[in-house]
Amino acid sequence: MSLRSPVLLVLAMALIDFGVSGISLAQDRAQGAIVIKDDAPIYSSDEGPKTIAKATRGYAVGGITVIMGMVKSYVPETENGRAHILYLGTSRGPTGAVKGSTEKNALRKRAWMSTDDLAFFTYECGCGEEKEPCAPVETAGWISERWNQCFVEARDKKLAELRTEWEKGGQGSTAPVAAGDPGSGEKALTNDDIVSLSKAGLGDEVIVSKIQQAPREALDVSVEALLKLKKNGLSQPILDAMVKRVGQRK
Repeated sequence: MSLRSPVLLVLAMALIDFGVSGISLAQDRAQGAIVIKDDAPIYSSDEGPKTIAKATRGYAVGGITVIMGMVKSYVPETENGRAHILYLGTSRGPTGAVKGSTEKNALRKRAWMSTDDLAFFTYECGCGEEKEPCAPVETAGWISERWNQCFVEARDKKLAELRTEWEKGGQGSTAPVAAGDPGSGEKALTNDDIVSLSKAGLGDEVIVSKIQQAPREALDVSVEALLKLKKNGLSQPILDAMVKRVGQRK
């Protein structure tokens, strides 16, 4: 049967996706984020105006990527400028997102937020359940969950950094956690920069060296991003270098 069959095409894409996700999960790290402004919309999907609630500044969320409804990794996938996030909530919406609400009887739920409203941080895996070592939550009662220790420690560290910036009048960084010297004057290396270097005709060796030596980076190695880079003609050595560099974030 030809690979033009819709069923086979779906299976082929699933296999590709599974392979890429294995790279991400092998890093033993996951990502969460801090909301950096008040009244930040929490959307029900990756597009459209429908919202679930509005989050207060300092509210924390986890990241998630799914395929066919199943968890692939606890790193936020992005669509249309929005990040796929986990929050602790009830049927009435996110707990703690709105002033005065609590996390009592809360369970993990999914939603979307603008990447411009979030400051991302990385946390170590290991506090989650055996089958979900990178999950940011743990059981906290009969029908309730809470953020686990791995997530909380990284969240509190990032929040302390942001509060220092806020006291100085800054908004806080919305870029993914970047490796290198945060005080460097050079802007963080992005996927668009890599594509531009490739289209300019620079060889793999030069681009890989740039990825390895850039003082700062904000590279996106989500499944969607890697597939897009592949379609733009980037070679496997370049993709491997990007994944390795992101895996070195601390």
